[in-house]
Amino acid sequence: MHKRDEPIRQKIIISAISCIEKSGLRGLTVRAIAKEAGVNVAAVNYYFGSKENLLDALMKQTLEHMLMDIREMMTGNPREMLKNIFTYLIGGAILYPNMTRAHLYDAFTANDYRGAFVKRINPLLDELFPLIRPALRVKGEAEGRALVVQMFYTGFFSAIMPDLFKKFWGADLRDPGTLARYIDTLLDAYLA
Repeated sequence: MHKRDEPIRQKIIISAISCIEKSGLRGLTVRAIAKEAGVNVAAVNYYFGSKENLLDALMKQTLEHMLMDIREMMTGNPREMLKNIFTYLIGGAILYPNMTRAHLYDAFTANDYRGAFVKRINPLLDELFPLIRPALRVKGEAEGRALVVQMFYTGFFSAIMPDLFKKFWGADLRDPGTLARYIDTLLDAYLA
């Protein structure tokens, strides 16, 4: 593939993301992606070979982008670091709920933890853990790792289903101020 083909390839990936957000992963079709991108179906097949290859490319790209962004946040004060990471993760999942679900699809629907997201999140937490460990409420290794898991479960769960407890709580995580207070409360529970 030539370098001049990259903008078209990227346009198809961005269009696929848009289609996933509109219709979900199950409703994704090559025809819809082509229409959104302003290309024909043959172009999608030319650049990716199949819908599965396109999905692999877009999942890899969005995952790498997320990991790169998070790694850039992994400096400084542990509380501010975690606040930035959770604001990014939860805020991003609220903006792109179906992409978030797509990354976790196999884990949720088939109890299959071999996907790229699962394979990459654990090493990321291994990198993050020593940076935040001094700020955790517990000092033991196992207890500290358990707190990190609890924080991230809470973050992922609230990101994937922000309206689940809306009636009980009376607040909307889509509101930036509410999200900031929610994350502060989360961090207060886990950090010394």
